[in-house]
Amino acid sequence: MTVRVSEANEHIRAYSQVERFQLMSQKNPHLMKLKEAFGLELG
Repeated sequence: MTVRVSEANEHIRAYSQVERFQLMSQKNPHLMKLKEAFGLELG
């Protein structure tokens, strides 16, 4: 018998638009470049 314990992955929930964008831009840094190129603001 083989026992394997998997790592617990903590899921961070983003509730505001700013938090969602920050999480998405961590996964895809090109989003930050698009935001800066078009002069976008989150509010």
